[in-house]
Amino acid sequence: MIILYVIVAAVVLILIIVIIQTVITSHRRIVTPFKQPVDENLETAEKLSKAIQYRTESFNNLARINRDEYRRFHEFLNTSFPLVHEQLERRELSDFSVLYRWEGTNTELEPALLMAHWDVVPVPEEEEAQWNEPPFSGAIKDGFIHGRGSLDDKISLISILQGVETLLAEGYRPGRTVYVAFGGDEEIGGLNGAANTVRYLEKEGIRLSWVLDEATVIIQGGLLGIERPIALIGISEKGQADIRVTASGDSGHASMPPKSTAAGVLAKAIWRIEKRPSRLTLTPLMKGFLESLAPCSKAVRLKTCSPRPHGPLPTVGLSPVIQYRIPSTGCVKPQGGKILQSRFSGVNIPAIPYPLHRWKAMGSD
Repeated sequence: MIILYVIVAAVVLILIIVIIQTVITSHRRIVTPFKQPVDENLETAEKLSKAIQYRTESFNNLARINRDEYRRFHEFLNTSFPLVHEQLERRELSDFSVLYRWEGTNTELEPALLMAHWDVVPVPEEEEAQWNEPPFSGAIKDGFIHGRGSLDDKISLISILQGVETLLAEGYRPGRTVYVAFGGDEEIGGLNGAANTVRYLEKEGIRLSWVLDEATVIIQGGLLGIERPIALIGISEKGQADIRVTASGDSGHASMPPKSTAAGVLAKAIWRIEKRPSRLTLTPLMKGFLESLAPCSKAVRLKTCSPRPHGPLPTVGLSPVIQYRIPSTGCVKPQGGKILQSRFSGVNIPAIPYPLHRWKAMGSD
């Protein structure tokens, strides 16, 4: 009986802690009213529309990349942003890396770096018909700019250049020197784009004060049931590891198959991997993110006010957007062995891209 009383007391204590923390969290931050921006000048939107029309797809097989299209895209940038082209120092570090330098007035300040990329994920021809608007049309319709790169990441590239162009027209000079780096292979790892920029800066002994790279967007609705617009700021990022799983077996004929083929062994392994995903754990970074949203949602306050703030996180009510951001995630992509109509090979190899969760914010020690 004493044990029962202890359990009841513990449950009551936990509920009290949750209620107190919920009340505290709900008043922790002041949420300012959101005003929808009104921009009657379509110049920037039209430039982004034109940028999308360049089919700057990147492929793991570099030979498939249309470098002539890359060059045409850069010619478009030079003509669309003439002051940037005339007044900023520009270096082509490779076919996949361009670096601008905007001289500041105070040489004692460490420079800053703005980054974006012009390459986009390829769109297979057989999938183009599935788009509401053609993927490289850049159509401006119903208040939206349609096309591959409208979010990832030509919008950042055009916005940066338009901002610099506007400031140059006003005669503005930054206090610290500003570098602007654009890459053409971000979608395939950045080894020939961003990596070249890093090597150049290291060679020149340039130490940066801060870096602003591609981030997320303003979401309205669909995030934890919050209808008001939310501006997401990326301060951490998952790493990635490609894991290759190999199953070996004897080749043979379908008329006399073995008890288990390599494909069957591999299928069991893939099934076990998918059945055991990483647990959702509320890290300090994610807890801070949810706490920022708490004033907008009672449901979020209940989720973040746990007596075990860094323990496993209940998934009930969490949107897929949040669930996929918290743990390490994996996806199986079959490659390798062939299965014919009557014959089977002895080896099948899939690659499993596995984004690994980083616990530290970028730039922290």
